[in-house]
Amino acid sequence: MICLGILGKKALVDSQLNAVLMFQIHGHHMSVYVSKFIPGTKIAAMVQIMEMQFPRSVQEVDGFATQDNLDTLVHLYDVFWSNCPCENSCNSPTLSTGFDLATINNIRQSTADRSRPNVLRY
Repeated sequence: MICLGILGKKALVDSQLNAVLMFQIHGHHMSVYVSKFIPGTKIAAMVQIMEMQFPRSVQEVDGFATQDNLDTLVHLYDVFWSNCPCENSCNSPTLSTGFDLATINNIRQSTADRSRPNVLRY
């Protein structure tokens, strides 16, 4: 965690970015952090914005596509585009991925909630 914070601050200073999005992955667990300078100071703050557990086997894949996980990914998308572009660039992505936030929200809202445990065995 300390190395991640040091690398994040170095990226902020060297690249003159507004914010840095950082990932920490341990096995099947991922944590996402955002690091920004506190306005008016040279102190960088690192905040954890997301935690996600990935499926360990094919049997757990259907339980991964839950409403909560899709909400979390939409939140990560929103955090990235509202914080991470450079000050001298525009605030919208330059390359179109074919998905915008409205499309992702429509997909998320039409997805059935699969947060219940799966009793089927493959």
